[in-house]
Amino acid sequence: MQNKKGLWVVIEGIDGAGKTTAMQTVLDTFTSYHLPIKAYREPGGTSLGECIRTLLKTDGLGILPFAEVLLFYAARYQLLMQEILPSLRSGTTVLLDRHELSTFAYQAGGRGVDKSNIESLSQLCLQGQKPDLTIFLSVHPRRAYERMHARVKLDHIEQQD
Repeated sequence: MQNKKGLWVVIEGIDGAGKTTAMQTVLDTFTSYHLPIKAYREPGGTSLGECIRTLLKTDGLGILPFAEVLLFYAARYQLLMQEILPSLRSGTTVLLDRHELSTFAYQAGGRGVDKSNIESLSQLCLQGQKPDLTIFLSVHPRRAYERMHARVKLDHIEQQD
């Protein structure tokens, strides 16, 4: 029997770029062809990851920028080991809403965390594992802003500059 490997696809983009819509379109397409696919979000996808997601989105905790990065990588490591790698080994495609590009954009670019520290954490936690394909959705920032503010309520992270 041939050793099967699934495809790991990440969808990235700023808030309001259309990641949720793109994720659903890919899921619907795979499902309509009866192809095995699992979808996850970062942070999230595991019990620990969902707890970390709630923690990160909680206003008023004063989480320091580097502590925030550590939390993201804790959730990312758990998801990789518990869900992504086993799914890929079984031949299932993994679709992921956000991954490392978001960390470099939001935590390095937005919060000022040293990029080399993030790269070190990446190497330690992901052990060289990388997506097969990253799709970056580009949208004019004004359009993304309009989409975000059309939502009922923005969460703590979405309210940040």
